[in-house]
Amino acid sequence: MAKNEFDMRNYDWTKAQRGKYLRRAQRSLGTLTIEKSVVDILGGPEKAATILRSIAAVITTKTKPKRPKAA
Repeated sequence: MAKNEFDMRNYDWTKAQRGKYLRRAQRSLGTLTIEKSVVDILGGPEKAATILRSIAAVITTKTKPKRPKAA
């Protein structure tokens, strides 16, 4: 019978460290924690994410003021 790679008993966990890569993952994923009450007011996690994406789109699409051309 072949080993099931998803069976966690097949791995040696004696040297495992809990949260070893947590900080790195938080930096790379850009996590944001929002209070549950705020998420509930916004209509749930999906709607809250949609609202934040809409705000980000407005912020990033603003044009920068043009500099006058040099003489």
